[in-house]
Amino acid sequence: MLLSQDLIQEAEVTTMLRRGQSEQELAARLERKFADRASFELAEDELEALRVQINSQAFLTAPSRLHADVTALNKAQALKDAEFQEWKARHRKHPSVLDKFVEFSQWAHGKRLAVFLDYDGKPCFYCDAFPNPKQSVGSRISSGLGTLAPIVKNPDEAFMSEQMRLAVRDVAKMYPTAIISGRGREKVESFVQLQELYYAGSHGLDIVGPKLLTRICLQEENGGMSFQPAAKFGPIMTEVFGQLSEGVANIPGATVEDNKFCVSVHFRNCDPADHPQVEKIVQDTLARHVGLKMSRGRKLLPAACWALQVFEVKPMVDWDKGKALQHLLEALELHKSADVMPLYIGDDRTDEDAFKVLKAVGTGCGILVSTKPKPTAAYYHLSDPAEVGTFLSKLVEWGQDEGNGWHKNVHCNGWTPIYSRARSDPQLSSQAAADDSP
Repeated sequence: MLLSQDLIQEAEVTTMLRRGQSEQELAARLERKFADRASFELAEDELEALRVQINSQAFLTAPSRLHADVTALNKAQALKDAEFQEWKARHRKHPSVLDKFVEFSQWAHGKRLAVFLDYDGKPCFYCDAFPNPKQSVGSRISSGLGTLAPIVKNPDEAFMSEQMRLAVRDVAKMYPTAIISGRGREKVESFVQLQELYYAGSHGLDIVGPKLLTRICLQEENGGMSFQPAAKFGPIMTEVFGQLSEGVANIPGATVEDNKFCVSVHFRNCDPADHPQVEKIVQDTLARHVGLKMSRGRKLLPAACWALQVFEVKPMVDWDKGKALQHLLEALELHKSADVMPLYIGDDRTDEDAFKVLKAVGTGCGILVSTKPKPTAAYYHLSDPAEVGTFLSKLVEWGQDEGNGWHKNVHCNGWTPIYSRARSDPQLSSQAAADDSP
């Protein structure tokens, strides 16, 4: 649906401006309207025109110009929608899993699903519609939302909606469910607030679960489980966080985020003239330690994109989201079962490691969240977080039917479905145990 039809009301915006409301107040109002529409991706020059007009309060004297601007924005959106539809038509091997849900359910029939989710993804609308005025138009990107929650200007405010939280909770009752994120594990847990999930933070370098006990390389911690393949780097990363925090303390706009096994230095709010100084501080800090590496950003973005300007310092270990997924499957004792079908949903380039693992084993299914044409190892796609929520709800609905393999086989190390026919049928449970015996 186009912008003028359901995302913005001309009279409402004009009234707000006539009442003297600030650009920030208008931005907040618009952000709420666009919060559920990850497909709202506009051409950069059209966004710049809108921003300039708002800044100059041109609508106060010529409110009729709003209609022309909205029309122009609609045309830009229509072109992007057409491009995306063309990509979908060309790449039929990545169809919408909602459009092909009957096909998906046939593939999943009799399987025990395990669900893995990325947390947040792309920048929010505010970052595009009201960009850093020090950045040129050509240096900006269009944006949307990620998998479960948006990336916002302040990384500590990437909250998921209550509706999405309930959807994830319902999925976790029926299938073992994990969130694998580049963020610090404790931070993701604080955002999601669901104790029944498995969490893998720092790109899988810090894994915990709900009272999970296994026979492989796991340690009991507070009644749960813990696995940290880079545990020896913990004290070093704490030291790095302190050094970087002290190093950028006098640079306006620079912030340092402690993700436990990944320290992120954000410079999106800095003066561009200070960027080289921030990078030098990171490089100098890196030179003091052995076994660390630095990467820039989490996505394949232009270097000048202010919304995701970040340096990340991480341990130099052979570990990624794909290996974290494999580890969790082993910990759950699901990795050797032919009736297990892992699903991974994500929108970040780092999620491709998980997609590739599932593609290689041939028994899993990757689902890319994107409204932009891009190469991927995923099998299906979803357009935005709203569709992710819809798909999760459909998984719960489908899971109550006989096709859900968890009804016949509940064997899983440390996890039991809350809703399962096999739980109340000793004969089914005994048969499941026999089927999984070596």
